[in-house]
Amino acid sequence: MLTSHTAHRMTAIMGELQPGGLSRPEQPLRLDPDAALATSGGPAAALLIGPEPRQRSAHNYEDASARFSVGVWAATPCHRIPIPCPSHELMHLLEGEVSLTAGGGPPRTCRAGDTFSCPRGAWSTGSAQWTCARSIARSCPEPCPDPRN
Repeated sequence: MLTSHTAHRMTAIMGELQPGGLSRPEQPLRLDPDAALATSGGPAAALLIGPEPRQRSAHNYEDASARFSVGVWAATPCHRIPIPCPSHELMHLLEGEVSLTAGGGPPRTCRAGDTFSCPRGAWSTGSAQWTCARSIARSCPEPCPDPRN
C-alpha cells in the first residue's frame, strides 16, 4: 500500500515536464501540482445529485494508444450517483476532501495527502464537500475517456 510519504518520494525522484506541458514518452513525468488548469466539462447532469461542479484540468501525458493518461484535475463541491469507474485510476489528493462509497459499504473519506485507487468497474458514489484537486493516472482497456470531459 502506498502511503502519502511514498507517493511524495515517488514524485520527488521523477523528471520535469517538457516545454508545452506534455512529457516525451521516454521521459519520467513529474506532475506539477501548481500547474495552470483549464476549464473542463463536468459529468452528465443525469449523474449528479445537486448542482454541477466547476471542473478544471491539465492533461500532462497520454500514450500513443490513448489507454494511459496522467494529469491534474480539480472541481468545486459536488455529489454524484453510483457509477462504475470507467478506468483503473490511481489518485493522490492534493487538496480538499472526497468521500467514496463502494458496493453499499460505509463511506471512506480521503483527505489532502492521501493516495488511493479505484479499479475499473468498481461501483462507487462520490461526494466532495469542499473544492478538491487530485493528480491522477488512468489506465483503460480501450482508449480512455477524455479527462477534461
